[in-house]
Amino acid sequence: VFTHLGSAHISNFENEDQLLNEKIKLFRHSEIIIFNGDNPALKNKICEIYSDKKLVSFGSKQSNDLKIIQNEKGKDIIAEYFGEIISFPANNRNEATLNNALCVIAVLKELGYSNEKIVTKLNALRSVEMRLESVNGAKNNLIINDSFNLDLDSLVTAFQFVKEYNKRQ
Repeated sequence: VFTHLGSAHISNFENEDQLLNEKIKLFRHSEIIIFNGDNPALKNKICEIYSDKKLVSFGSKQSNDLKIIQNEKGKDIIAEYFGEIISFPANNRNEATLNNALCVIAVLKELGYSNEKIVTKLNALRSVEMRLESVNGAKNNLIINDSFNLDLDSLVTAFQFVKEYNKRQ
């Protein structure tokens, strides 16, 4: 599973392309590669190098093999996996959480789990402590604890979380 190509390790490489090339080598012996297809460079490189393998992309873009086709407030999320519909509840609808849910669905589908069992597994997931924890402050403010991760991509995710939180208000 290739979840994310972020900036956390970029300092050890000349550029993002070199980082991608190194990470992609990890999949040379894999039969199936499940990856976040929202990153065009990642998707193109995986499809180019590993066209002989089973590739499963997930993400928010409609070109992915697993994608969200309905995400309306107050309703279950509906996703499509190679034409098959799967519906699941989601209390938290920020981009990071939804991408994680899609990744879990892709892995479990490839392992042969039924949609019902997948929904049971998704419902059993617990939030990671210190990862986008929101606490109401004493002066009607919101405190977001994201100290689990400490990189630029995590900061962007935290800002997206705040933006989603503000939409709910």
